[in-house]
Amino acid sequence: MFKDQNQTEPQDAVNIQQQNFSQDKDLKIEDIPIHTMAQDIYAIEHPDEKREEDAVTERSAKAVVVQNLTEKQKTSPFLNPVTEIAPEKITSPLKTEAATEPAPQEDTPSASKNGTLAILASILILVIIGGGVYYFLSTQKKNIEPAAIALPAPTAPKPAAEQTQTPVPEPVLELSLTNPNYFPVDLANTDSAALKNTLGEYAQKIQDSAIATPVEFLIVDPDNNPISFETFAKKLGLTFSPALMANLGDSFSLFIYNDQAAMRLGLSVDSKNDARLKIGLSAEEKTLAQGLQPLIIPTDYQFKSVIFNTGDYNGVAIRYLNASDTPNLSVDYAISGKQLVIGTSKMTARMILDHIATAAAIPADPSTTEASTANAPDEIGASASIK
Repeated sequence: MFKDQNQTEPQDAVNIQQQNFSQDKDLKIEDIPIHTMAQDIYAIEHPDEKREEDAVTERSAKAVVVQNLTEKQKTSPFLNPVTEIAPEKITSPLKTEAATEPAPQEDTPSASKNGTLAILASILILVIIGGGVYYFLSTQKKNIEPAAIALPAPTAPKPAAEQTQTPVPEPVLELSLTNPNYFPVDLANTDSAALKNTLGEYAQKIQDSAIATPVEFLIVDPDNNPISFETFAKKLGLTFSPALMANLGDSFSLFIYNDQAAMRLGLSVDSKNDARLKIGLSAEEKTLAQGLQPLIIPTDYQFKSVIFNTGDYNGVAIRYLNASDTPNLSVDYAISGKQLVIGTSKMTARMILDHIATAAAIPADPSTTEASTANAPDEIGASASIK
């Protein structure tokens, strides 16, 4: 009745050890379920589906437990009864996995993995683009800064009212050819050089106007008051002896004449006594050309002789002295109609005599004009001998 437990227990332990560790009889390696990462990813993507592999694995585990139990363990009240499952109905986990899971899905990344990679790629692209933009802006700024330093300081804008005015042409000098023209002279602020320069400017204007007759001027002050000849002579630099000046009046006229493109000046001065004036001029002929020098516009001339010659124009005797090195330049004087006429060329003196005759309403005698014309070559011939 009583059995030696010491002998029985070792045999049971051996049997149990054999049952637990006999892989060929109790459990095969190919029947061990294998759990893969692909199955976990699929389970995460499809949480509502109960996978067939889990059920098979659970059934396989239960079957293994039943097979490993002894007869006593199977009838033990402390173990839960497990319904045995026929071995032929157990499907290999590897074969089921291969049937249910397509092979391409094991190598294809999941949607979440693809989304993560797309986000990382987008961030990387944005970083590259941002770096390129920053580099471009920084290099452009470096290139622009030196040019900005070289820019000149801004200038204040001109007032809107200030506009560039069109140059106004100088008004044309309007001269009368029949009546005297006013020639204002500021005696207080004018010297000999300035007065002579002004005479040259008037002569240039007359030359530009192509006037062929002598133009008469009355010398006046800024208030249009006549200036006496003695005052004008001193201001211009003319030199006459007191005896000669004593026979001259205060009224006079200045003439500017375009003599064949050579501008010449002349005078007509009132005579107080024609006979005494004639004697005084003859006595001063040796210095007369020098005393009348301010009336001569060109400066590069020379008189080698001081001997005057006599000519005739319209019955008026003309004394003349030709320049030795300048053509159409001479000192001519004549006394006619209570007037002393002085010219710096032959034609200047003659044109002034004609002007005085016309003003006095004395018609010129044609025969006298022809005679004076006939005498002209003699005068020219005499002057030529001096030259």
